[in-house]
Amino acid sequence: MSGKTGAYRIVSFIVILACLFAVGMVLYDGWDKWMPRKESEEATGPVGTTEGPGGTSTETSGASGAAVPQGSGGIAALPPIADVAEAVSPAVVRIDVVKKVSSTQGGQGSLFDDFFGRYGNFEYEQPGSGSGFILSQDGYIVTNHHVVEGANSIKVTLMDGRTFDAKLVGSYAAFDVAVVKVEAAGLPYAVLGNSSELRPGEWVVAIGNPHGFEHTVTVGIVSALDRNLAGVEGAEEISQAEMIQTDAAINSGNSGGPLIDMNGHVVGINTAIIPYAQGISFAISIDSVKDVITQLKSQGKYARPWLGIWYYWLTADAATQLGIKETSGIYVAEVAKGGPAEKAGMRKGDVIKAFEGKRVDSKFNLSQEVVALKIGAKVRLGIIRDGKSVDLTVTLTEAPADM
Repeated sequence: MSGKTGAYRIVSFIVILACLFAVGMVLYDGWDKWMPRKESEEATGPVGTTEGPGGTSTETSGASGAAVPQGSGGIAALPPIADVAEAVSPAVVRIDVVKKVSSTQGGQGSLFDDFFGRYGNFEYEQPGSGSGFILSQDGYIVTNHHVVEGANSIKVTLMDGRTFDAKLVGSYAAFDVAVVKVEAAGLPYAVLGNSSELRPGEWVVAIGNPHGFEHTVTVGIVSALDRNLAGVEGAEEISQAEMIQTDAAINSGNSGGPLIDMNGHVVGINTAIIPYAQGISFAISIDSVKDVITQLKSQGKYARPWLGIWYYWLTADAATQLGIKETSGIYVAEVAKGGPAEKAGMRKGDVIKAFEGKRVDSKFNLSQEVVALKIGAKVRLGIIRDGKSVDLTVTLTEAPADM
């Protein structure tokens, strides 16, 4: 091989190496343009990490500012249900009660025995059970009024198996809320949340003792808010309470247990189901009874503001039967003698069309609006009387004990 040929080959080899090096640099520089990046590497804005219940982390996208739990492939992960249940369960209790029930039984003798009154009254003990949650370290516990109503004895069992005798501190039937007390200290307790911040579709957890199965955890979503059970058979006594509708399974024995959000806070008190329906359960909105719970705990009773009327909703059919033109609003059926409404000049037959400037329509809940106010508050009412508009101002007073 001549010198010229060898030099040519060396130069050619160097040129080829230089070209390969240049191509490699281009490919390397554009590598991440050709290769897809992971979801966590997408440039969607600053991403922060917030700590959820039980130390669970959730990613927060700076693009929307919303906290979205992320799983693999960018699919939203399930909420930390197990962490929430584990954190709150120690504060959930089983409540066992014994009620003395009177009954009348007919005799088994002849017709004459029965005719001459061989029927006798007898008394027997009826056991029952429900759920509750510890409100404070010193043993105050929240449950339903109907769980402890008429109870001669109340026993509370904690998750760790300890059992305490409890005494009734106070209860309020219209909201189906009661507070009982055990003599203990350093107890695990639940934190009250804000039910007003809930949205339909949010996850919630129910913990209780359905049919005696202790500390059962069920999960569902908030189906609807601000439900009223006035028209639901068997629920008339709690028609004043503001309800959360959920599809979390709630059964007999769940009553009084907590409905919990994904922050591990109590947002409702499980209280009712519709027996002939599935996936429809109700919990008392915690915001609507915070003041009730506070008063029951401190005073043993709830001083409820009172308007002093009996009423029902107007419909076209009701208006026809009453012979009036108004087909919507609240019809005043009776006015309590000496009550605040009578003192303000309200009469039987008035139709309330406005409450504190709010239009009274089919979604308006008068009872909830009244109890949200304080005793002594002045309420402006717009009414229709004999076809004419009349404005009244009613000063709310404390409801009588039998109301």
